[in-house]
Amino acid sequence: MKVIKGLDNAEIESVPRVVTTGAFDGVHRGHQALLETAMHLADEYGAECTVLTFEPAPVEIFSPHNSHNIRLTLNEERHRELEKLEVQTLVVASFDEALRQTSAGDFAEQYLRRLLGAVAVVVSENHTWGRGGEGNVDLMKQLGEELGFAVQIIPLSVSNGQPISSSQIRQLLWTGQVSEAAQLLGQLYSLSGT
Repeated sequence: MKVIKGLDNAEIESVPRVVTTGAFDGVHRGHQALLETAMHLADEYGAECTVLTFEPAPVEIFSPHNSHNIRLTLNEERHRELEKLEVQTLVVASFDEALRQTSAGDFAEQYLRRLLGAVAVVVSENHTWGRGGEGNVDLMKQLGEELGFAVQIIPLSVSNGQPISSSQIRQLLWTGQVSEAAQLLGQLYSLSGT
């Protein structure tokens, strides 16, 4: 897997891509469903499967003092998990003030279509993006039609009637429900470090 740091990096080649975007913290079963769809679409389109993620994670900016918002995975761990799933390119964008203030429309046009060359974008049904989270799946479909990329909306992966999310997994781990967290992750949770 090729890892590209920064949206202004000259290593971003002009190739057709199927793009999925998000924090991918934990690379849980919901993320895996997105990635599986993205991989299949990439094969169909003869395109590269690309993940666009952010550093720091948006949750660290918007809820920095909430102890339940600690990361499930370090960057290196997330990269390893994405590589295991055969993602071809990982683009790590700096989640700085300029990016946070980019409108949903500008983000789709400048980054998804123009920079990354998206021929298709894969997102979950509750995906939001752009300044203040103004973009939703309806807007993504509209922009896809206008800008010339397909949009695939994936239903949320559910466990015990609840959508699988990184926040839910953090809460389970915080309260000692490690087996339940492992079910949502699709593997046992592990920590690394000193």
